[in-house]
Amino acid sequence: MNVLKPHLQTTIWTLLKGGATQREIERITGISRHTIRSYQQRFAADPANCPGVATDSSSQTAPPRPPTDLPVSPPVGDATMTTTILDRLMHRCAMLEFEGKSYRLKEAASRIAITPTSS
Repeated sequence: MNVLKPHLQTTIWTLLKGGATQREIERITGISRHTIRSYQQRFAADPANCPGVATDSSSQTAPPRPPTDLPVSPPVGDATMTTTILDRLMHRCAMLEFEGKSYRLKEAASRIAITPTSS
């Protein structure tokens, strides 16, 4: 038996729970109505197999929040560590360099110039 990937099962379950028809779900996801119907029957037959979201069900608890006393800045104070981390992140990336003035900086400067100062 073929099985859909978990994110597609969750998408079907969420759309069905939201009241979407099988045709609408087929249009949105590209999954055939027959497959959607079979998953709808599975979800109805055994609610324990429904791919729920942790905050969606009252029987499940949300994941714990990180502690608030963590330092705001990243723990990278070493230039070697910073270079190593950036090398890992940029591995096999295409770097694009743009020349000329930055639209972002131009817009920020214009917002600062327009903003009235309160006296």
